[in-house]
Amino acid sequence: MKRTRLLAALFLTFCGTTATAQVGWQLGMRVVPSKTWVLNGADADIQSRWPDSLSRVGTYGVQFGLAYGYCFTQNLGAMGNVLYSTQGQHHTYVYDKLETSGETRKVTVVNELRLRYVKLPFMFKYTTNSDRKLAFAAEAGPQISFLVSELERTSDKRYRFEQMPNYYITNFPERIHTLRRTDFGVVLGVGADVKLRFNIKMNVQLRWDFGFVDVEKKSETFNLTRDGITEEIKYYDFRPPNDPNYTLHRNYTSNRGPANNMTLGLGIGFTYIFIPNFHY
Repeated sequence: MKRTRLLAALFLTFCGTTATAQVGWQLGMRVVPSKTWVLNGADADIQSRWPDSLSRVGTYGVQFGLAYGYCFTQNLGAMGNVLYSTQGQHHTYVYDKLETSGETRKVTVVNELRLRYVKLPFMFKYTTNSDRKLAFAAEAGPQISFLVSELERTSDKRYRFEQMPNYYITNFPERIHTLRRTDFGVVLGVGADVKLRFNIKMNVQLRWDFGFVDVEKKSETFNLTRDGITEEIKYYDFRPPNDPNYTLHRNYTSNRGPANNMTLGLGIGFTYIFIPNFHY
């Protein structure tokens, strides 16, 4: 009888240890190749009406960094990330170039806007039985992002400020100053956790995030002097002179509506679980 009770106690102890095996602190890494957008209703309207004036081009980036968290039960936990993200929005447009022969030809311009953020999402995580080899996992929660740098390049070389006669521009902002430095949004991830070892998992996840903040700082201004008169101009209202059809800024106006960040990517990562008092 005593031997039977001892075996039962050992069995229950083992079962209890196994049932709590995935509870505890977790640390890992994530890499998320992503497709990215800066969504704006005015851009979408122009593209649908005059595709030559503006055509948004598929833009891609990558997010990578650390994952950390704590699982309270086999199914529920809280997770966070520290991610460096490259994203943005590229577009093209067409203009008629006058050749020396007097003929015109269409030239396609590529404009690339690359934004680099540090993202700090905080998510609640749900998994099915995490002791199994394969478990469904879902994460959702708020996210704050900090813009750390930008890069904008264009192949349109038609205009230089110094080439504008009788126009003098001062206090013209650097491009990063025309963008919001902080973005608040939400993140959602759906995928699977694959157990590689009792305390190591591979994570595969379809990840989506969306920012609620208008990334364009439409209040940014500079001074424009022409014919001896100086006026304050909003960056997003600026039109180069002598060309009302200048397309790069044609849809950039201070009342053009919000521009919002969005990314969609496939995340791959690994997680190490710090299991307390685990014994075989």
